[in-house]
Amino acid sequence: MEFVTNETSYDLDSMVIDLNWTLTVWGEIENAVIDSLQKLQNLWWNLYLLTWNQRWNADIFEKYWLEIIKVKNAQEKEDFVLSLDTKKCVAIWNARIDIGMFKHAEISIATLQAEWIHSKILDYADIIVPSMNDALSLFIDKDRFCATMKI
Repeated sequence: MEFVTNETSYDLDSMVIDLNWTLTVWGEIENAVIDSLQKLQNLWWNLYLLTWNQRWNADIFEKYWLEIIKVKNAQEKEDFVLSLDTKKCVAIWNARIDIGMFKHAEISIATLQAEWIHSKILDYADIIVPSMNDALSLFIDKDRFCATMKI
């Protein structure tokens, strides 16, 4: 999906999302987030859910048609992002362990959420949003993303 700002064009098609503390809040996913994920899939986005499965809840999200990739450490997360076309990749996270992915993804989004954010990740974030649904809305309504990324 192409996004054009005043000086830059982005051709994005993959989104790598953290499960706990990013996609979910206290282990629960909001209905609005599920709706947004469905809209993105309908727009031909490839959605990948990476998790350590710290809350042991990843399996319940299979019903939401997300590809779930279980990882054990920061290197596995970073390697997964590197296996994609990084110039077409969006990463949405909020923990220090995610810095490696933020370094490689074309667009990195930090979500504040209700479960905190690590301050070091802000050095690598292109966009900071208050919630997961706000992050997803940037790509459902192209004007939001383009306005945010304008120079």
